[in-house]
Amino acid sequence: MKKKILLAMVIALVSASIFATGTGMTTENLKVYNRADILSDDTESYVPTARNLTLTLTDSFGNVIDETSSTVSYDIVNYGNLIKRFVVGDSDPIDIADKFYDIVPISVFADSIEYTDPTFVGDETIDGRSVKVYSIEVGIDPNAFFYGASPSGTLIGYDKSDDDYDGDAIVKVYVDSTTGALVRAEWTLYFNPGLGVSKETYDMVVDYDTVEIDGTEVAAATKVTIDGSYRNATNTSLIYDAASFTLVDELSGYVYLDDFERAW
Repeated sequence: MKKKILLAMVIALVSASIFATGTGMTTENLKVYNRADILSDDTESYVPTARNLTLTLTDSFGNVIDETSSTVSYDIVNYGNLIKRFVVGDSDPIDIADKFYDIVPISVFADSIEYTDPTFVGDETIDGRSVKVYSIEVGIDPNAFFYGASPSGTLIGYDKSDDDYDGDAIVKVYVDSTTGALVRAEWTLYFNPGLGVSKETYDMVVDYDTVEIDGTEVAAATKVTIDGSYRNATNTSLIYDAASFTLVDELSGYVYLDDFERAW
């Protein structure tokens, strides 16, 4: 759980010992991870005012069967207490995106997420940036993806009957080794977001970039890519409408909203 991790972080930083046996969380790796957590909390209230989405559907052989796009803009009213959304183009891309998050993807470090001790995966380079990579099993209420929603009481990735994580929600986090800024988060989610009749595996990659907003540099989500599939029942019991899809969402025009936060 998150409180357990934060306590362990303090102990590890003081003792300069290994964070958890076999996880590779040395003091240096822990400092970068902890810095990413702090910075992520500081950027929770930054939201985009524009999104460009493209949706590609393919059949079981990989043939493209449809490709659509939409442009979304937002009008922020009363400091974020009301957000008006305007969609131009096809509605399918934003309809699918709405199953996974609202105006902006949730951060893996959000307070509403419960997670295990992180495992240090290794050091990599992304677009010339040195990053540290961590893997985390998480438990997340599906409503936590959405602004202003109340908890549903269920969890993806955590089995309450066994009181243990079940691997249905795993996130790989890529963090800038120097600044601690988020560079990428790769979510693997096994659940039913409302796109079909059964659970499926969805891969959601969130790319972050450092942008300047009102003189403040923020690691904001600038691109989201979701790969998955859906299967919907028809009037014939043994026939289903199905497709695999790739959704690409490019976000821009970030602004700061005092009242925008996902805090339960």
